[in-house]
Amino acid sequence: MPMARLSCKFAFSFLILFLVLLLQDSCFGKDKKSDSKNKKEKNSKIGKNVMDYTDADLHKLLDQWEENDEDIDEEDRYDDNDPRKPPPSGGGFDPQQFKNDPMALLKASKKGKVIMMFASVAGNPSKKETEQITARWQTSLFNAQLQVERYIVADDRALFMLKDGSLAWDVKDFLITQPDCKLVEFDNQQFPGAGAKSDPTAKTEL
Repeated sequence: MPMARLSCKFAFSFLILFLVLLLQDSCFGKDKKSDSKNKKEKNSKIGKNVMDYTDADLHKLLDQWEENDEDIDEEDRYDDNDPRKPPPSGGGFDPQQFKNDPMALLKASKKGKVIMMFASVAGNPSKKETEQITARWQTSLFNAQLQVERYIVADDRALFMLKDGSLAWDVKDFLITQPDCKLVEFDNQQFPGAGAKSDPTAKTEL
């Protein structure tokens, strides 16, 4: 009898253990199915894996995010390379508007570009004299609202650098009227100054 009772007790314990394991497996299976279902729902909302998105998909997604944002400027909404970006409101550079004024067209083409201009001093000046004369020119240009940077590059020659190339012709027109100016050069062109006529060392220009 004790042996039979022990066997019965062992069988009962084994049955309880089996039921516990079965219950755990059932719960785990439900959680797994729930996770799988959530993933499927999430994927169905996205449509496809984000790694498979094309540029068109990304642009479409961005549009959806920004469709209710009224603070974004229409020109800033798209990248520069996006074909959907509208053209600039100004219409861009139109040469036709300068067809009756070639000089205005030339100035517009140099606007915002750095121009280097060389000016030669008449006579046979020392480097110190060239420094003084060209400094006087720079001051006069500054007073006329023409910003230039000046560098002495030879005993009788100075470099004037303009950050806005559209002003180069105004600077040139001022320099060639100066009695001490022999020659002005920029943009592969040479312009004799007022001092070239009285300068015995001046070469024939143009």
